[in-house]
Order: sequence, then structure tokens, then C-alpha cells
Amino acid sequence: MDAQSRLDAVVAEFYEIGAEPGAWEQPLALLSEVVGAVGCDLHFLRDAAPLFSVISGTPPEVLDEYDERFLHREPRSQFLASAHEGALTTDAQLVTLDEMRAIDYYADFLNRAGMGHCIAGLPVCREGNSVYLGVHLPRSMGAPEQQALKMIRYVLPHIGRVARTQLLLLDADLRNALYTEALDQLAAGVVILDQHLKPLFANRAAERMLGESSVVTVVGGRFGAVASGDSGLLRKLIVSAVGKVDGCGGSAILGSHAASRLSVTVTPAADHLRATTGAAALVFLTVLEPAQSGDAYSGLGQLFGLTRAESAIAVRLAHGQAVRTLADELGITYETARTTLKRVFAKTGVRRQAELVTLIHNALPLIRRK
Repeated sequence: MDAQSRLDAVVAEFYEIGAEPGAWEQPLALLSEVVGAVGCDLHFLRDAAPLFSVISGTPPEVLDEYDERFLHREPRSQFLASAHEGALTTDAQLVTLDEMRAIDYYADFLNRAGMGHCIAGLPVCREGNSVYLGVHLPRSMGAPEQQALKMIRYVLPHIGRVARTQLLLLDADLRNALYTEALDQLAAGVVILDQHLKPLFANRAAERMLGESSVVTVVGGRFGAVASGDSGLLRKLIVSAVGKVDGCGGSAILGSHAASRLSVTVTPAADHLRATTGAAALVFLTVLEPAQSGDAYSGLGQLFGLTRAESAIAVRLAHGQAVRTLADELGITYETARTTLKRVFAKTGVRRQAELVTLIHNALPLIRRK
């Protein structure tokens, strides 16, 4: 196999690296072999602070010392700090032989590390991220030959593409870990569903509710309500949210048969989330501790200035009752119920029943804590 074919094989190895930082070591060792170098090193930095470094072919005990010198004192670090992406240089271009004898990095450290001249490249330099490549030649080789420089110029853009991808993957992993930790700290349950109502994610609170609650569950891989009376209402909310056109979702209280009821709010996933992850709807679950209706009426009255009659209608709407049904239950006419409901809209600042239901759902947990 000729040198170019071997170099292409090394490039192919780079594209297999993935997100694990340590995966760079073997391809760097292969690059060293093809170029005839003592070893290669790769340094990932963000805002001039090191993220991680990988050194292949260099004694492990010199890594910490090399990092410190490379980032702060060694001449090529000063060059790379102001260089553009894709830049390539060598020690011979940075310092004279007399300077090499006077600077302890060259006179002392490289001797102890078994390194000679270095080819330094900058495969990534954008948006605060920098990646430095160092290819260390044997001391017997002297200044780099054109063939070695040509090889490094060939691989540098490929290393840049892989390194940028890895930085994005590392950022995504970090964001996902932070978001998951934040969601797991919530007392409310959060479930993310795909268009087939299958959970893609559930935080700790939601997992606990799905495991212990007699209100919601996952059957056949699909999220739904336990009781048949709740099932149709919940499915209607979810289907409304996952619909491709004008999804809206909504809120309801489930579990009239259970010891603890759940306030459930379903909202459609954002378009970019739907496109990139398959998420179609977000479900928020809040446990409502047992309370007398009068407590809810009183609490709503204090929050929004509602009369007891107005609170009674608002609470029943939040439970999913239709206006005609709640009118019959309260012993009033349909017209009276609608007139009262208009006053509730005016006092709460909403314009539609769906907005009122969501507002009441947000308020009920606060009322329960008083």
C-alpha cells in the first residue's frame, strides 16, 4: 500500500471516531506511523480553556507538563492563538536555532520527551472553539520535509470536520444531561409523546405517577388513562395536540374515581422538535391532593375575585363538564350559566373556555398548598 492509500485509510479512521474523546488516540497513532512521526497530539479548547487533550506516541507522564507549556509558554501556542482556521506551521518557521537553544521547551523538555521538530495545525478555530494538532517528528529528522507537510495539509480539513462534529455532540450530550437533571427535579410529571402516543421521555415524577397512579398508565407502549371515563377525554386532548394542523391540546382533571386526581395539560411540540426528534406532544401532570369543592371555590374567589357561583362554574369546566351539563347539576338555566361564564371570562382575562380551563389547572395546585 502506497503512502497516499495509507493516508486515506487514516482519514477513514477519523470519521469513525464518534463522540468519545479517547477514540482519537488510535487514528493519531496511525497518522504518526504514516508520517514517520514520534507522536501526535490534539488539544480541544473553548475560550482558551482546555476541554481535553489526546496524545499518541508520547510518554503519558509528560502529558500534564506538555499541556501547560503548549497552552501558555511554548512559541507555537502563541502563533496558533492568532492564526486562522486551517493554518499550518513548524517550529523552524517560528524560532531560530539560537532561540531553540535558549528556550527550555526546546533545549530541555523536547529532549526528555523524545520529540524533535513539530508540525502544528489549526483544524478548528470558530465560535470560541479551537482545536490544535501537533505532529512531532524524530529528533534525527531535523526540519520537516515537504512530503510530511503535504500529508498534514491533506488530513487537516478532515480532522477539522470530525472535531467540529465531536464538539457539537459533546455540547448536545451536556445539554441533554442538564435538561434531564432539571426536569427530574420537578414535582410535576413531564411526558413527551410521539405521534403514535408512545412516550419518548418521562421525568422521574412522571415515571413515579405511571408506576403508582391509578389515573394514567402506559399500555401496549401507548400513554393513556386507566379509567374508561377519563380515556376518551385524555385521548381527545392528545389527538388535538399531535394533529399536524393547528394543534392546540388543552387541560383536564382526571381521576374522579381515584384517591388522588391529576391535573393534565397537553401542548403540541414545537415544529423543530417534531422534525428533529419525532416528539409530537408534551404532557404535564400535577397531583391534586384531595380537597373539598368549597376549598377550591374559596381559593378561586380569592385569586380572581369570583363569586361562589362563578367559581362553581369555573371548577366544573376544569373538570371537563359541558356548560349544559353543569347548568343542570347546579339547577340553573343554560342562559344563566353562559351569562355567569362571561363574567368569569371578564374577571380572569380570558376569551375562550380552553384558556379558562388551563388557567384553573394552573391555579388549583396553588390553592391546594394554602
